[in-house]
Amino acid sequence: MTVEVDADTADDWQAWMRTVHIPEVLATRCFTGAEIARRDDPPAPDGTLVFVVEYRARSAEQLRVYREAHAPALQQAHTARYGTRARATRTVRTVLAPPARTQ
Repeated sequence: MTVEVDADTADDWQAWMRTVHIPEVLATRCFTGAEIARRDDPPAPDGTLVFVVEYRARSAEQLRVYREAHAPALQQAHTARYGTRARATRTVRTVLAPPARTQ
């Protein structure tokens, strides 16, 4: 999930994501973990910060369960709290190989 957040909302949004939203998503048991990062390049539009939240699904089936049973309410809570001050886009990736390691 990529989220463009108004700069004056970013601190509150990050705190809420860490303490409320991400724990609620993980509590569905559809994901094995999550990571949140600030996107630095390309630069965010003026007056905003861009964040990337990555959830690791247990399986394609668990992602389907999440989307059908849990996502609507959780996404609505995000929209109710932040409206247009935090605009999310969602994508799904499939990891094709484990990360390369250096020795």
